[in-house]
Amino acid sequence: MPPDSPVLSRAARWPRALDDARRWAHGDSSVAIQVFDDRVVCVEIVGTFSRDAIDVILPPVEALLKSTTGVELFWDIEEMVGYDAEVRDVFVQLFRTHRSRWSSLNVLFRSALIGMTVSAVGLIFGGA
Repeated sequence: MPPDSPVLSRAARWPRALDDARRWAHGDSSVAIQVFDDRVVCVEIVGTFSRDAIDVILPPVEALLKSTTGVELFWDIEEMVGYDAEVRDVFVQLFRTHRSRWSSLNVLFRSALIGMTVSAVGLIFGGA
């Protein structure tokens, strides 16, 4: 890779601007959120998505959803192994409240159990 190329995540999913990401980490778990512009948000979760991490992700996502429409949300949860029920409830409510403001919710996952949850949440939003 040429020296002036952007740093890419391990699976080369999107360019990473690591200096601007908000982060939370505890043990083997971490959460990072990057707002790329006024309509694109990427969230990466590794390990367990703990209720302690809600305050890192919720404010920027909620602010963006309140301020504009056509928001594209990308969630890389490929390395997520679990989550607290409160996390699921908070984000389902957020996405439900602001459904008219986001145009897509894209989720990358590996775990079949996590996939079932993603599919169930997708049904709530009519397959969005």
